Amino acid sequence: MSVETRTDFPDPIEFFDSYIARSKPVIFKGVAKSFPQYNNLRNDTYLGETYGKWNITYEPNTKELRNKKIKRMSFKKFTQTYSKNKFYMVADIISPNPLENEVSVPKPLLCDDLAGRMETCIMWFSAGGTRSLLHSDSQDNFNCLYDGMKELYIAHPKHEKKYYYRDGYFSIVDMDKVDYQKYPNLLRVPWYYAKMEPGDCLFIPFHWVHHIKSHGPRNFAVNLFWDHLISMPGREKCRAEIKSLGNTGPLTNYKIQDKYERARSQWVSEVFGREKDNMTKDRMCHAIIHSTSQYDISQEQCEKFFNFADQDKDGFVSFDEMYRVDTKYIKPLLHILVGNEEDGEVFTTYEEVDAKAEEAADVEYKKEEL
Repeated sequence: MSVETRTDFPDPIEFFDSYIARSKPVIFKGVAKSFPQYNNLRNDTYLGETYGKWNITYEPNTKELRNKKIKRMSFKKFTQTYSKNKFYMVADIISPNPLENEVSVPKPLLCDDLAGRMETCIMWFSAGGTRSLLHSDSQDNFNCLYDGMKELYIAHPKHEKKYYYRDGYFSIVDMDKVDYQKYPNLLRVPWYYAKMEPGDCLFIPFHWVHHIKSHGPRNFAVNLFWDHLISMPGREKCRAEIKSLGNTGPLTNYKIQDKYERARSQWVSEVFGREKDNMTKDRMCHAIIHSTSQYDISQEQCEKFFNFADQDKDGFVSFDEMYRVDTKYIKPLLHILVGNEEDGEVFTTYEEVDAKAEEAADVEYKKEEL
């Protein structure tokens, strides 16, 4: 089956109602070509000269592995050597990484309930020939391709028992040589196929399984990941801002979501994803207490939370209210998801290369070759 294709961007509310809420993938053809920095991200010389001091990590192979080897070099050196050596780079490029200045947030995400709940932004950079594991993500994500071509095989999470997951949401199946006698359930999955070309953006919904093949001679993509919501608590604020939206916004306007907000989104999706909106106290507590054993919540704790969450005191708790209630009232329910950390902030790292150390490493590498 083919993924729906469009040539225009919807506004954030239409995008949420038509694709996120319906768990429906969609390709937006050619839209990234209008992004302000589109050509910058297609230019290795520009990237190497402008951001060359970045001390990056890369993989010396093109097939995604769970026990992968990680090496380091300057970003400038990577831009000069990746094609010849078939190196593969996957990196977080949100603040404090200066490369975030080159990333545009597309119109469908320009809303507090979407880009405002950013989890990360990741760059994928290779000479093509890369293959991902069959896996799914616990966020919604938007993948924009700047160079090369990608083929994706994706399927709905309702078939997840057929994906042979072992390590979380990673499948044990080698997608390069599938043994259908050993893994026959894969033949019973209604797969969708998507082909991405330069300038295309693809929305992959929450928990949709996917396998990606990337083709060169240069392949460069940027993924935006954000916390999945089952309702839009800021819908009216978003609606009021729609008329002033451009086709893109700068990534620098957004930061990674607070840990407790991220945990809240995950918790609401896991526990209430199959519930109907506007829950009574009994129904909400039944969902929390019986949904999974990892949440060790008493009836008393649940009822206390219900009273805080029922902000309009109508005897029901809506999904919007679940997202709006102050996180101080929900922290006891989220401790398993966030651990014992007191600080709710999340930080990414960025460091610059030690030029002398890299030069010395190059000398040793050349000696080993001799």
